[in-house]
Amino acid sequence: MNDELMARAALRGCQAQLRAAYLDAHGAASHLTGARATMAVELADKAADAQSRAIDLKGNDPDLWVDRGLSYAAMRAWPRAISDFDRALILRPNDVETLVLRAAAWRNAGKPSRALDDAAHALRIAPDHSEALLERGLANLVLGERTQANNDFNRVLRLVPPDSAAARRAQAGLRGEQPVPPPADAPPPVAPKGGGKR
Repeated sequence: MNDELMARAALRGCQAQLRAAYLDAHGAASHLTGARATMAVELADKAADAQSRAIDLKGNDPDLWVDRGLSYAAMRAWPRAISDFDRALILRPNDVETLVLRAAAWRNAGKPSRALDDAAHALRIAPDHSEALLERGLANLVLGERTQANNDFNRVLRLVPPDSAAARRAQAGLRGEQPVPPPADAPPPVAPKGGGKR
């Protein structure tokens, strides 16, 4: 039990940062280069291994699945991230935050229609959720539905402080900018090492 508590404490320390970096596609996390990008992938891989051990101990905790999904997302291992978000939603259905994370993963995996579905589901539960509005807007932008995307981006700007990351993302969306892809010198997506039991 002590190992479980230590693992959870270590994982909680980085969860908020992972979540923010993952959702803030226009932030510093999108501009990692070379060695820093490689280090980020290696850290995410180590985190996924630790999270897998924690899941082995307590697999019915949806937060553990979300945490590992975020680690897989940091490695751009979208199918594994989506699978872990799926599992978290089985354990905690209709969780808005997890729906938004899965929407972002679907969008990054090149499935904007699936992202749109998850964002719309989240908005049925929490109509003013700024991240869900952003994801729906970004999915619509990718799908070429500019008017619908702009409606969501403008709504975000009415809901959040003007200097927030969400406001910056909404403004970028209004300019037609889609999330910044990984830099050219970033390492390719890495398949997670052995860990990742389900």
